[in-house]
Amino acid sequence: MTERERIEARIAELEGELARAEGRPTEVYSRIVGYYRPVRNWNAGKRAEYAERLAFSMPRLGQARGQAAVEARPAPAEPAAPAEAAPAPSSPREPARAEPGKGYLVFTRAACPNCPPVKNYVVGSGLPATFVDVDLAEGLELARRHGVLSTPTVLGLDAEGRELFRALDLGQLKAGLGAARA
Repeated sequence: MTERERIEARIAELEGELARAEGRPTEVYSRIVGYYRPVRNWNAGKRAEYAERLAFSMPRLGQARGQAAVEARPAPAEPAAPAEAAPAPSSPREPARAEPGKGYLVFTRAACPNCPPVKNYVVGSGLPATFVDVDLAEGLELARRHGVLSTPTVLGLDAEGRELFRALDLGQLKAGLGAARA
């Protein structure tokens, strides 16, 4: 038997062992609808949502604000739009574009259930706002720079680009606008 035949026989033997190998079943629990359940007992739709989850970790004491580690699964390839792309105001339903350094940054996601009321309020108010989609790489990077960890988040900025207030829902946004005008 040649060296090559011996190697191929050994590979076939190891592949057979690998095919017969049995591991110990592992139970994975995660939170769903308010309590922890084994993932294997979830319905197909919830298991698909679980596969798309992003894992976030809070910054350590030595890290600066906005440098939270994010372990993200790669997103499907889509043509990337600029992070700060907002339509030019051509109708009352479209927002006025924020000038660099002043106005409002509105961080949203497509799957965010609380984003539409905030977005509609900003659009309806005619505030000079830039909408940032954090589902895009550029939007996620801008969110990291500003220390944004959830959506919706609205940052009120002064003329120099400093943060005046931060709102995480419609009530906080209205309170922040009232305080900024006072």
